[in-house]
Formats: sequence, structure tokens, C-alpha cells
Amino acid sequence: MSIPFFAGVLNVAGILQIGGGIILCLQLWPGHAEAGYRWLALAYTPALTWLFAGLLSGLFSFAAGAVLTYLNGIHKNTLMLESRLSDIASCLKRSSDACQ
Repeated sequence: MSIPFFAGVLNVAGILQIGGGIILCLQLWPGHAEAGYRWLALAYTPALTWLFAGLLSGLFSFAAGAVLTYLNGIHKNTLMLESRLSDIASCLKRSSDACQ
């Protein structure tokens, strides 16, 4: 299992979390009030809580996947740089003019 796989898993999890938050918000949204009545703000609290919880957890999952991808890129570039530096060092030890 590699870093891009885990980043993909986190992205899928983020989509599911946001979708779940939206679905729970729609399920908990209060219906139409009876004639002559209106809903207080407290009636919307559970629906909006699930909406924002789903959005925030999904965005955190996206961010974690992006961080993993970014750190994987740094790791790959560092390995390439170390490889190139070791080639240069071995070339300098031989003091060859063929080094480039």
C-alpha cells in the first residue's frame, strides 16, 4: 500500500462524509409548520449541526490526503537529489573529466 492509495482513500472518505452530512441534514430538516406557527431557530439546530459536521470532517479528510501527497512528492524529490549527489561525489572521488 502506498501513499497515493491512502490519499485516494481519504478523498473517497471525504466525499462520503460530506454526502452523509447533507443527507442527515435533509432528513432532520423540520417540515412545514402548521398554519399560524413557525419554527424557532432551535428546530434547525440538529440538521445544521450534521451538515457542518459532515462538511468539516470531509474537508479535513481532503486536507489530510493533500498533505500526504505533498509529503510523498518531497520524499521522492529528496531521494532523487540524494541519488544525484552520490553520483557527483563518486565522480569527484575518481576525479574524472567525464563527469557531468
